[in-house]
Amino acid sequence: MQHQYKSYTIVITSWANLDPDGFRPEYRISRKAPSVSHDRKINQTFSTKKEAEDYALQVAKKWIDERGSDHPSTSIERGVDLKRVPVKRNSSI
Repeated sequence: MQHQYKSYTIVITSWANLDPDGFRPEYRISRKAPSVSHDRKINQTFSTKKEAEDYALQVAKKWIDERGSDHPSTSIERGVDLKRVPVKRNSSI
């Protein structure tokens, strides 16, 4: 099941054949620009596939909402702060 939320794509899947107690959901969040990728398997079972997928969607949306202005979409998101990388200069020129 795929959803669009704000500027993100959320893909929800759930698995029953791996857990005899019910359905275990997982989600994948992505955004093209600036690039974001996040995924999570939820360690909780639900009696129906719909319940599992609805819960995973709520958790994914919460993750997106919590990023808000506290986590601006910059190069830091990818692990490199381009503004703080020192520029090497050849001093012999």
